[in-house]
Amino acid sequence: MVVLFKARSLIYLPSTFCFLRQPVRNRHVPDPGTLEQRLFRAVTTPVLPPIRIDPVEKRIRREERFRLQRENNPYRAFLRQKAREEFYGLADGRMLLVLFPLYHKPREFLPVRNRLFRKNLVFHSFPVSILREAAANTRWETFANSFLTDNSPNLYLFGDADPGLCGSALNILQKAPFFLLLGGVIEYRILTADQLNEFANYNVTGGLDGARSRLIGVLDEVRGRDLIRNLTAHQTDLVVSLRQHSSVVHDQRPFHFPPTYTLTSRFRWRQSASATEQLVSHEAEAFNVLGRSERVRVCIEPHQPELRRLTGAQPGDSTIDLPSAELKRIIKLLKSSVFMIKTDGDVPVFKLCDHIQNSVRENKTGVKLQQDERGKTLRMNSQIDDHMLEVRVKQAETFLDANYVVAVFIKPRRNKPVDGQTEKWKEQEDLAKTIYKIQAQRFVNAFSQIPFATVRLLERPQLNEIALVVRRTQNS
Repeated sequence: MVVLFKARSLIYLPSTFCFLRQPVRNRHVPDPGTLEQRLFRAVTTPVLPPIRIDPVEKRIRREERFRLQRENNPYRAFLRQKAREEFYGLADGRMLLVLFPLYHKPREFLPVRNRLFRKNLVFHSFPVSILREAAANTRWETFANSFLTDNSPNLYLFGDADPGLCGSALNILQKAPFFLLLGGVIEYRILTADQLNEFANYNVTGGLDGARSRLIGVLDEVRGRDLIRNLTAHQTDLVVSLRQHSSVVHDQRPFHFPPTYTLTSRFRWRQSASATEQLVSHEAEAFNVLGRSERVRVCIEPHQPELRRLTGAQPGDSTIDLPSAELKRIIKLLKSSVFMIKTDGDVPVFKLCDHIQNSVRENKTGVKLQQDERGKTLRMNSQIDDHMLEVRVKQAETFLDANYVVAVFIKPRRNKPVDGQTEKWKEQEDLAKTIYKIQAQRFVNAFSQIPFATVRLLERPQLNEIALVVRRTQNS
């Protein structure tokens, strides 16, 4: 029954009485979810597996369902685009270091992160599966195949591609024992941990400018060497052709080259002092062609009966074909020099001549070299700074490693002559000698830092240049 309270009295009503109002709704309204969840539910259709299937079929259906979800999920495409912009986009033309974190606590990682942040080095991360999919068919595909093969919890450090900044990052990370450097990327080039250390050392050895200067020096030397070799080869062909067409009867004297002109390292014409230097360059070129050929043709002069006997040629034959190995054996037996006459045909043509004995060679610089020695020349100014001097020392060390003898010529600073009194002139001369000794000692000390190298200072009475000769020691 229902009881109403009115004017402090109870009024009893029968149970059939009802109120004219809406009932109370206690229905549960589920949470609509986040924007990403609503987007996922709006574009996907749930796949309900059938009941009572065997485990193998269940596993196959589950893998197929996952495959369809990956292919037809637009949210995953959104994540791939986000990874390209927020991960690979930050690494375009910059430095990316890949670190593997060992066990550590957050309070240990925070100071390292702060020190890196002060150097403008920040960490960025992304799911590995998304990174692998985002790197497909891009320039980062090789990076994904190298560092993203498994789902390891790597850390990725981003910064500018600068050797000094890379060295600072490596110094900070080396003090953190819970970080293992796996490698990195410098301007789209994948480097190992050792190569990253070499890149960081560029800041000490001159940076990228120093490396470029060394590369330009090597390219200039190679270009000049190729030009000299080509000109010498053409010169040899011209000389031999003139000798063949001449009607001069050969006597029994050994064959010598006429005085010719060659090129120096500065591309200036000069007359060769002897035929030995030219013959050595021809012989090296001839041996290169001889090693690449199977059969060769040898020219036989009338004054070479021993060569005719070893080759088995007839008295009237001027040329004979034989294997290259046989010609090498004959050259070794006769101890002769060989030079090339013709290479444009099917079989290269060679000619033997008596070996010119000359134990000492001397060029226009005044540095004497032995028969088996090769020389390189470095020229610089006495006002060169310490940084570029270190670059020159590194270049000399590279030449020494290639079994060259390095001749260093330093041009001192010129002093203005003093007119008038003789005392001032003597005082200036004494001062010039003192400055010359100090500068010479500076360069001697610099090149003496090369391991297993001896530095000899050449005398220059006129004090017009500082000359050094750097050689490798015998026990090195």
